[in-house]
Amino acid sequence: MKYAILLGCAIASFVVFSAKASDIKFEGDIRFRYHIEDDSQAVDLKHMLRIQAKLGVKVKINNQVDAGLCLASGNNATSANYTLGNGWGRVDLGIDQAYLKYTPSQLNGLLNVTAGKIKYPWWTPGNTELVWDGDVRPEGLNVTLNHKANAFTLFSNLGGFVIDSNNPTAADELLGAIQLGASCRVGVLDIKGAAAFYGYGGTSVKYRILNAGVEITTEVSDELTAGVLVDLATNTEGGDYGVLAGVIVKGSKWKGHANYRLSEEYSVYDDYNDSTFAGGSSDSRGVEVGFGYEILEYTFINLSVFVCEKDQSKDTKRNVSIVQLDARVKF
Repeated sequence: MKYAILLGCAIASFVVFSAKASDIKFEGDIRFRYHIEDDSQAVDLKHMLRIQAKLGVKVKINNQVDAGLCLASGNNATSANYTLGNGWGRVDLGIDQAYLKYTPSQLNGLLNVTAGKIKYPWWTPGNTELVWDGDVRPEGLNVTLNHKANAFTLFSNLGGFVIDSNNPTAADELLGAIQLGASCRVGVLDIKGAAAFYGYGGTSVKYRILNAGVEITTEVSDELTAGVLVDLATNTEGGDYGVLAGVIVKGSKWKGHANYRLSEEYSVYDDYNDSTFAGGSSDSRGVEVGFGYEILEYTFINLSVFVCEKDQSKDTKRNVSIVQLDARVKF
């Protein structure tokens, strides 16, 4: 791991010092979290202090090629959290993103190709996490198309990704994904929706997931936007399904959301769905409520509450409630 980080830093240094200052953008965030968890099968409440740190650089190599590198705490595919109380040992730090992005200038932004370890490219309504946790970083290649046609903006993603190619006694685990979507304005309503197919190969359970979502928002006033959203997923291999429905509100310095979700055991690939809701279990249902406020410039506090039933289809089902209070800065 340390050699990978050193290599990443060396590549980033070479790219940064080879580029003009105006073509370089540094960004990052640091988050401190107080996490309380009440599991009906546990003896006591669980209290945890957690941190998350990310530091990245984006460099415009020329008018068609961009490069990006981001380092992050943690070593989990769906979380950059580090739980404090590990004997004051050092925090794991790894490559969160490392990619090249090609945008042909002759196509005026219509198409871009991104290769490497990337931020997940698929649109989800309200950034909800029924199918994909926000910290997932797929590894492979993705092609994005964007096109404005009259009142509609059309977009699509087509990608191929490697999940596991390091097991000599088993077939490689792979993901092929395609998403088609559009957005438009109808009267006072902004509408955006998309449909996707995710096909996994080499996994112990067959997953052929159809996913569709829609988000509808409107400006209630100059400083208030409100909306509703729905996200649906079903695994065509067996018929398990998941559904999430919710509301979102947003002001100039604050935002809030509430949603209900139900997810059957094999409706989504549960290595990569929301890692917090029911502890990442796909066989779950419950409610999520959240509120965030920008108390100072680039400084935020967030409160999230999850009330879930985990393993809801089994005799071992149990209730899990989670409260998270965050302080976060972005730069």
